[in-house]
Amino acid sequence: MFVQQARAAVADLRHLQGFLAHLDRERLEASLSAAEDRISVVCGRLSRQVKRVANSLEGAIGPRPE
Repeated sequence: MFVQQARAAVADLRHLQGFLAHLDRERLEASLSAAEDRISVVCGRLSRQVKRVANSLEGAIGPRPE
């Protein structure tokens, strides 16, 4: 059960990573205010950090059994 919960956490992290990356791309695709532009940059940085966390947890869990 624990491993499945950890895999669920990885899935949540991947979702968050993708959403933050989407907010980062908004700088290129939309007209943002200066404040929104700054937030978008932070979202891009956080997306990369979340990716590292998810990769680390995924590596600790190991591959799915076949």
